[in-house]
Amino acid sequence: DELEAETYRAIEIGFSANLVVHAFALSAVKCSIEREIIEPFFYSMRADLTQREHDQASFDRYVYGSAEVVGLMCLAAFIRHGGLDYSREEKLRLADGAKALGSAFQKVNFLRDLAADFNTLGRSYFPGITATNFTDADRDRLVAEISEELEIAANELPNLPPACSRAVAA
Repeated sequence: DELEAETYRAIEIGFSANLVVHAFALSAVKCSIEREIIEPFFYSMRADLTQREHDQASFDRYVYGSAEVVGLMCLAAFIRHGGLDYSREEKLRLADGAKALGSAFQKVNFLRDLAADFNTLGRSYFPGITATNFTDADRDRLVAEISEELEIAANELPNLPPACSRAVAA
């Protein structure tokens, strides 16, 4: 709670003694990163402190706050510094790609850490899936979901400013 409050305070006054918060606040102001995408991030980080299992709604909310908004924050920086003018429709399509990429990366992380999250932390992110009941069908469904999201993101790569599209592709 204190870190979140310090973040908003730093955005408002332009300074924090916490160097990470200070750097983020400067970027947030410069790139117009709004509170509406910062709040979900803090929500998801708090969820990791107490939530052990997710239903579909809490999973979707967690992925949005832990990964999709990070994609949106990066996109805001890319647009701000990319030197291109985008229409509202273009920005919306780019946002869909940024959210899809963030979601895909988060799901890859969940798959990679499935056993460790369950066995060490007692946590299961995927609704109804644990390390003990994970099936090949679950794996195939999740990999297909991730592939679809990566395709959405890949389709927007050519529309990003050239200076950042290579880095995002990598």
